[in-house]
Amino acid sequence: MLIKETMKDFLKNGSFQNISFGITRKDFLQLMGGVQCEHYSFPESKFSGIYKYGMVEFYFDDKSEDDELLFIMFQPWVGRCKRYNFRINYNGWDKNLSIENAKNLLKQYSIEFVEEQSKYDEKVMHLITESGVNICFWFDVEKNGYYYCEIVKNPEKIL
Repeated sequence: MLIKETMKDFLKNGSFQNISFGITRKDFLQLMGGVQCEHYSFPESKFSGIYKYGMVEFYFDDKSEDDELLFIMFQPWVGRCKRYNFRINYNGWDKNLSIENAKNLLKQYSIEFVEEQSKYDEKVMHLITESGVNICFWFDVEKNGYYYCEIVKNPEKIL
């Protein structure tokens, strides 16, 4: 089964249509049809904590096959991995997206958001959507502006 998702829907709803928080690792891996890129948090971990498809990373605890999806991250600047059953339309979101263009896209999609300076690093800005998706931008000295670095969604707000 081919799983088709869009960045626009993720930003608006805070989850995908077919993959949502609460899905277990076992069900997730069955749905995805395989995995090429995975990361074990510790050498003694029984299960992988991160599964990557394209530019999207899915994070789980590393204790059992029944662990639930903890958060989802998009990292456009990290190498891509095989997608298996997963397909996503990024809707213009890439590593060259400025914060101003991102705001325009969110407005075009009718997605409410707030803009916040990071509490920990003055070179980092966040756009946080109404669904709790945190879009992070780092200041690029060469481009003299904030540019997209990652998108994170988890049930807890992390800044």
